[in-house]
Amino acid sequence: MAGNLSFTQYSLEALFKEVTNMAIPIYQRGYAWGADQVDDLWNDLMEVMDDDQSDHFFGQIVMNNSEGKQYIIDGQQRLTTTVIFLAVIRDALLALAAGDDQNGSEALIRANDLQDDILGKRGKFHLEQSDSVRDYFDTYVQTPNAFSKAPKTNKQSLKNINQTFTLLQKNVTNALHKYTTSNERLNYLKMLYRHLTQSFFVITIVTPDEAAAFVIFETLNARGRDLNASDLLKNHIFRTAQHELELVQETWNQMMDALNNDSGATTRFIRAYWNATRKFATEKSLYKAIHNHITTSSEAVQFTEELAGLADVFVAMTSPKNNAYFSDTKVVDMLMVLKDMGGKTFYPLVLAMVKNKYSEAELLPVLQKIYSFIVYNFTVGGLVANKYEKTFSTIAEQVNDHRLTSVKAINDAIAEDMISVDQFKESWVHFQVKTEKVAKHLLFETYYQDEQAKIDINAVKVLILNGNIENANQIGNKVLITKEENVRIRKQNQPIETVLAESKFAGTRKLAEVKIIDDDFVTERQLAALSPAASFWR
Repeated sequence: MAGNLSFTQYSLEALFKEVTNMAIPIYQRGYAWGADQVDDLWNDLMEVMDDDQSDHFFGQIVMNNSEGKQYIIDGQQRLTTTVIFLAVIRDALLALAAGDDQNGSEALIRANDLQDDILGKRGKFHLEQSDSVRDYFDTYVQTPNAFSKAPKTNKQSLKNINQTFTLLQKNVTNALHKYTTSNERLNYLKMLYRHLTQSFFVITIVTPDEAAAFVIFETLNARGRDLNASDLLKNHIFRTAQHELELVQETWNQMMDALNNDSGATTRFIRAYWNATRKFATEKSLYKAIHNHITTSSEAVQFTEELAGLADVFVAMTSPKNNAYFSDTKVVDMLMVLKDMGGKTFYPLVLAMVKNKYSEAELLPVLQKIYSFIVYNFTVGGLVANKYEKTFSTIAEQVNDHRLTSVKAINDAIAEDMISVDQFKESWVHFQVKTEKVAKHLLFETYYQDEQAKIDINAVKVLILNGNIENANQIGNKVLITKEENVRIRKQNQPIETVLAESKFAGTRKLAEVKIIDDDFVTERQLAALSPAASFWR
């Protein structure tokens, strides 16, 4: 089989110019990238642009050469996203061309060149989608200035295509708003295109045998244990330690003991620590960043000592029930709330505060502000958490280098990136929450403010009042009940109305008096909590 294989390294620009007959087979799954993957791609590109990197590995593409086409066996999602991104850049160039006399000609030429040389033309597009999405993709993505006319659809793969285009278009638009002249905007679009198509490269593996292509695909994506990033980091640190190797090994092992020798957790911790003290690094760029900055034995010693000293803090954040660092129960309780809410991006900030000797009494109001940020922006606002990794890392870096020197200054910095009260209120009206852990905290803070002292948040369940209405997961359709009351409903089949009427919680008993719980009632009840919710989390 090896003799029939072809291996080639391409920039994305060269790939689309030279391999103009790529196609997605009909049996491939639909387009599946979500907001997180799109954000990762954007962040990778921004990092390449910021550092002016000449290359960025975008993965392997496995193709089967058959019937005059290069069928994509592995790489469908990345190539489809690339086309969407290029279409966004093309439309931005066309918009610039339509609105500017001075730079309009160049913008139009570049848009047309992108279309002709990279994307192709209808009937001869360089990447042909499978039958299930081809018409939509060709009509509204590959065709210039057509996306705004795309109809709404319930087909998930088409919704994902629409979401990716929308997210990338929003990112490009926001970036262009930073520039005041058309010349600056044109230069930005040219730079965006250049780094995406010339700095991002792939390795193609082509075989004429479809079965062989699948073997290669499965081998490359095998579930065997890969060398973890923490293993690579350890090797580099140990090599750098030289005559201090014994001390570095000892402190490294102390850190690993605290992290229960979990290599995945170790990588996440080291990255959180790095982003608390230095320039932001993605997981992909972490090894390179540490390799470039930890170059002497004394730096290796200091690095591992600081890691060992903060490992228990990371465990306390990621697994508050196993806390062995914080003594203030209010701090531990707040960390448990943040874990329930799915918070992770704040880790570097807490590490920076502990490293810089902030007390637990000073840490508590910052954790409370982080709680507000999560509810405002993510839980209710619906924004993607990954976007704010840099926000918290930047604040952490400012704490570490003493540009932020007080709790008020830290909380003010957090508040700068919170959505407005009006935006929160607008999102709250029809906001829904599916997870019980999140719903518990939102209900507790809004509908049960007068009886919180007698409610153990870890010993309650969430009950949906009417599961048959259209928006059953609205917070206005939910109440807190005790575990015993939940058993009466779920296992003893007692009427919900009876259990509500006899509930331990006054806020729950009120609902037993409501005769009809429909969409209108749920929305009205949700609106009634709007002001206290907006006030509490601000």
